[in-house]
Amino acid sequence: MSKGIPVDELPKELQAKIKKENGFSVRKKPVNKNAIRGYAIAALYQIKHLSKNDRIRVLNHAIQMNQV
Repeated sequence: MSKGIPVDELPKELQAKIKKENGFSVRKKPVNKNAIRGYAIAALYQIKHLSKNDRIRVLNHAIQMNQV
């Protein structure tokens, strides 16, 4: 079975096109510290009614899901 060509070995323009077509973000600029803080506050706001232990469990589960 053929493995194909790794995407990293393709020209940058073709990499961007393939990644965009397959739903990958092609972010040019990193997210700044204030935006990250805002996203964190918004996420915690959604689970504010949970106890501290339950919030920890939910956030750890979200980290595991994000690593997949």
